[in-house]
Amino acid sequence: MSEVLDSGAEVDALLCFNDRLAMGAYQALQERGVRVPEDVSVLSFDDTSFARWLRPGLTTFAFPQRALGRAAADELIDLMERGAAADGSSPPPVARLVPLPLRMRASVADRA
Repeated sequence: MSEVLDSGAEVDALLCFNDRLAMGAYQALQERGVRVPEDVSVLSFDDTSFARWLRPGLTTFAFPQRALGRAAADELIDLMERGAAADGSSPPPVARLVPLPLRMRASVADRA
């Protein structure tokens, strides 16, 4: 983060892998006098409890662990019920969509 901010590159938004990294981004931005969200918007994944305590509140995608676990278990059960193919090959991979709720707080500016 520090390298990017110190490089002189124009940054107007950061998408962080998780809320902990976003907290570090807040600190790095604050140390350089960069304001969230006025100068740089910050968005993250997890929706941990401290995301709402950061100032400004962190906009984050909730990580629905129960729904993801349920989708994985359902897929495993389906796979076991179908059994192996006659030629012993693996079945094709399956994609399942699990919605990630967006928790809008104050860390993203409207740049339109």
